[in-house]
Amino acid sequence: WGVWTAFIGWFLYAAAGQEAKSGRLSSVLRGRKLADIMAPLPPSIANWTLLSEVVSEGSSGDRIVAVDFGGSVTAVASRTDIVRAAARAAERNATPERLRDLQLPEPAKLDVADPASAVLRHPGRPILVVDEERPVGLVTSVEVDRAIAMHHLEADEPVAA
Repeated sequence: WGVWTAFIGWFLYAAAGQEAKSGRLSSVLRGRKLADIMAPLPPSIANWTLLSEVVSEGSSGDRIVAVDFGGSVTAVASRTDIVRAAARAAERNATPERLRDLQLPEPAKLDVADPASAVLRHPGRPILVVDEERPVGLVTSVEVDRAIAMHHLEADEPVAA
């Protein structure tokens, strides 16, 4: 019984920590719009591009916005994410050749005028920011972390590591 009690205690502790973090993040984002925290939309790349071309271009941290034939965004990822997804596919004995062959998450779409706190409804998922259905920006964990740091700077508080 001691192991179960410890497990339940750990679970409740972790859940309470997540709730507290969510509350702090919500207060940091309060009063801000997505337009205030978004990054400009990086150049797009066709989702039929060969993986070898995607991986060989640029640094590992560059974000990629994949689009289909109609210009609709199908995925947002970093080159590192793409390399990892290709490795996972290889483990499943799949041989992806093109960007569209990978199982990359489709971004959530939110309007530029939505409150910044709307990102909390899509944890861990990239947010495609649109203005009248036209993609204009991107919000990922990088932009959320930047918003938190700016909040601390504006409030003259130390930034937690």
